[in-house]
Amino acid sequence: MGDELVNQTIGDKILKLRKTLGLTQEELGRMLNVSSQQIQKYEKGVNAVSPAKLIQLARLFRCSIDYLCSFELLTEVSVVVEDTDFLDRGDFKKTQALIRHFINIESLELRNVAYNMIKGIAALNTSALINGRTRLADKH
Repeated sequence: MGDELVNQTIGDKILKLRKTLGLTQEELGRMLNVSSQQIQKYEKGVNAVSPAKLIQLARLFRCSIDYLCSFELLTEVSVVVEDTDFLDRGDFKKTQALIRHFINIESLELRNVAYNMIKGIAALNTSALINGRTRLADKH
């Protein structure tokens, strides 16, 4: 199997997974510390993805390195993404936007603040559902 075919297979999966998450090439590049042009070259199979970048991509996309390097077709998002609950909630566009906004926070400290805030809101929401309330507004 030629290098071009391997590079193209990995590139196709990067493209599909990136689009599934609603990320731009620039946003994915920022996450990997490479340029958007480099992401484009990965996706087109022009440049090979280094082993270190494969590990980063697998963590980001929540898939195995084996999946990224295999020649099986990506048929469903649920095959790749471990937590598919968000796909069933009808909020996929909002989830994509949230990911994009989170990625644009450059400060690790601010990212942690945002993460903890969302985690806390989710816990409140879960608590409200357990107590028979369907909305946070019902608490008041």
